[in-house]
Amino acid sequence: MKKKIFLLLLSLMLLFPAQIFAAGMQDFLAFPGEGEPVSFELAAEIIKIPQLDENRTEQLNRILKHVRFSGITGEKESEVTVSLDNEELFSILSFDYSGMKQTVLAPDREHYYSCSDIPEYTEMNLLPVSTGEAAKIERSRKIRLSLDAVSGFLEKLPDSFPDKVSRSKTTEKYRNYGTASCKIVLKLSDEEMNGYLQQFLKSPEFTCCDPNLAKMVFTGRQGFTLLYTEDNKLLKASYSGKASWAENDIRDIRLEWKTVRRDGYAKDELQLRTPDEKRTARNNLILSYILQTGEDGSEKLTWTEETDVLENRVRKQGKFEVDLTLKENSLTGSVKDTEKVNNVNSSKTILMEWTALQQNSWTGTLEIISKKDKIEKVHIRAILSLTAGISVPVSSGQPETVHVSEADFSRITEKLYSEILRKLMKLPAEDQAFFREGIPDSLWNTIVSTQ
Repeated sequence: MKKKIFLLLLSLMLLFPAQIFAAGMQDFLAFPGEGEPVSFELAAEIIKIPQLDENRTEQLNRILKHVRFSGITGEKESEVTVSLDNEELFSILSFDYSGMKQTVLAPDREHYYSCSDIPEYTEMNLLPVSTGEAAKIERSRKIRLSLDAVSGFLEKLPDSFPDKVSRSKTTEKYRNYGTASCKIVLKLSDEEMNGYLQQFLKSPEFTCCDPNLAKMVFTGRQGFTLLYTEDNKLLKASYSGKASWAENDIRDIRLEWKTVRRDGYAKDELQLRTPDEKRTARNNLILSYILQTGEDGSEKLTWTEETDVLENRVRKQGKFEVDLTLKENSLTGSVKDTEKVNNVNSSKTILMEWTALQQNSWTGTLEIISKKDKIEKVHIRAILSLTAGISVPVSSGQPETVHVSEADFSRITEKLYSEILRKLMKLPAEDQAFFREGIPDSLWNTIVSTQ
């Protein structure tokens, strides 16, 4: 099973730099530990999908209230089981050891079947959350790490080139950031900058980040204007120069950045513009980031990331917004991802409300809303529980996997579907309306009587 929803949640948690907060945030984020398996239970309600009108959606939800998804997901193993009124219908298990991946269908606990067709089933989306959302959250996390890494990179820059520094006193004030007491201007060659970068990459302060500093190559004259606080902390940085991350793709880079870090408070405002020399490509970024502790002890994160990408004559504009609040043992908030391509707007909003009753357990709701322009296309609500799990056991006690042909696998799944349909027909009559739609009572009674 694709671990999409878990990638989303776990990546989202990593946006919080817990080290600047009190123990409350750290305790909340201690689960799950890196690489640890996670057990889950999930139930879903459909509010809107394109294929069904309001009446058919309500009928489908009557069936879904009987259906539960459960299982475990980890680095090397995962399992998802579909149940109807607590009776297991089937399971799909995936194992990945030493680069050898195996996926099996278990129509019951006594038989495992493997076939080249099974990967289609492993693409099941329990919720319409793609790996794209998780990837964007992970990228945002790397950008946040970049802010800390680049801050260290710039703070030490003047000391490495004392003869190139033009230093002056200043009293420039910036609301929510502080007052600058020192202004430094540097003009460096590409050779000096590349040498300094290579030394920095070897330092303990360097962390892997986005954009990847390890692949950056400076070209031509490099200009910096840096403002420092009285305690020698970077407050504002301006940079202009040429650099590249790929061969034959030199960018004219302009950076304007204000930053502050103190106990219980972090804030950044950044504008990065990166057109190529022919002005046929760019990867621009506008970022706003605030992380703070309130008087009531609550902790709040807001992150707004606007991108403007031009590549192969196609322009993509995006806006990625995260708004999260942690109060006592509850985490609430939203993630909104908006994209505009060729004047077509699409968006996905994820609303969440989570409670950590204990350190190794989360319970809460997710609400996913997808829109095209302003028209709502998909709206789904889910109740999801996560707990620390134990890896899917792989032992001699498990059934031996039987590798079958596509034809045999098709017969196995047809038999499975028939059995599931038979069990669905035993649901209370008021919950069978989705199947009975358009079927005369006489015919329906005949079908039921043969089951």
